Amino acid sequence: MNLPQGQFWTPRPMHRAWGFVERTEIAKPAAGKALTWVAPAAYMWGVVSMFATLTTSAQVANRLPNVQLQDPRGIVYYEAGVNILLPASQKSGLSVTMSPALVSTEKPLVQVLALPAFLLPPEWQIVIGANALQTEDQFSAANVLVEAYEPQPEHPIAEIEHEIEAIRMLGEAVQIAST
Repeated sequence: MNLPQGQFWTPRPMHRAWGFVERTEIAKPAAGKALTWVAPAAYMWGVVSMFATLTTSAQVANRLPNVQLQDPRGIVYYEAGVNILLPASQKSGLSVTMSPALVSTEKPLVQVLALPAFLLPPEWQIVIGANALQTEDQFSAANVLVEAYEPQPEHPIAEIEHEIEAIRMLGEAVQIAST
């Protein structure tokens, strides 16, 4: 199947759709504030990876980086953190990914925050922050790599796959009934 450059058809069962891959920079937040990426409208978004640098101020505190998935109302549906403290006056890379095996460490050491395999609806947010974030701590050099999905259930490939799934489920029902 020939597709325009940058587009793809994914055979993954949970993500059947047409789509594209996009890397964007995330605006630098004010000092002392968490870093937020908001899923744009019109597509469902699968986060491949996010990266940001956190430069901690000289204020004494041990920061614990974390990541949250929030809906547009700010309700937190998922939260994860690392158990490695970031002390004062340090620069550290923070990586958010669905597959930690894809992340290579570099100097300074990259802290990996894991996300579940999840498609974000429009206007959902990923927030990278830290417990004990100080007023002069600063996130910078942030970017996100995402897969955008535009569901097209009427596509011929999707119809064939629905029929295959129906046959598989019928086979399971026959097996259950015959035991």
